[in-house]
This record gives sequence, structure tokens and C-alpha cells, in this order.
Amino acid sequence: MDIHVRTDGGIDAALDLAHWIEADPGVGPAAARLPGAGAPGSMAGSVELLQFAVGNAIALGALLVSVARWRTSRPERPTVRVSVDTPDGATVTIESDDPDALAAAVRELGGA
Repeated sequence: MDIHVRTDGGIDAALDLAHWIEADPGVGPAAARLPGAGAPGSMAGSVELLQFAVGNAIALGALLVSVARWRTSRPERPTVRVSVDTPDGATVTIESDDPDALAAAVRELGGA
């Protein structure tokens, strides 16, 4: 599954989130960070959009939990949107740091 993570905290927040995820031992190599995609027509990558590839629901869950923990660790919680492109072509967007909502999303996407 391809995962796109956006934050409204600007470039500094996106870089901080990228470092947070890379340092999270719960995520590890199961979520491979991909080069960011630029805006349409742009030849440069975007730092504010983080992209990951995960192979299963466990890796997706670890990534979502890491993002939620990062968000709750911020003094002002920036909005974070996680979009998941499933193998069947659907795109699911998750905008929550509620553990129950994240668990439900992982269960739903695990069957994808």
C-alpha cells in the first residue's frame, strides 16, 4: 500500500515528522519512506508530503500510531492527513489521532 502523509505545520513540521518516524523503533523498515512527489507540473519533490510504502496492515498500524504520537507530542497539534492507496485502487483518508479510530481504519484496510 502507498501511504501519503501531509501536515499543515509547514516544512519544519513535515521534516520533524519524517525524523520522528525514522527514529521510531516500532515502525522500522516495515514502512519504507519514498521520495516526495512535487506539485503537478513540478520537477522538485515536496517536503510537506511524506510518502511511504507498506506491505501489510501491521506496518500500516505502526506508521499510523507513530504519526498520532508525533501529533500529540506537539504543543499545537497540527492537522495531519494520511491517505492510503489500496491495491484495489481505492484511496482512504485518515485524519485522527484517536487510537480506536486508527485501529478501526487498520482493521478495514487490512482486508484491502
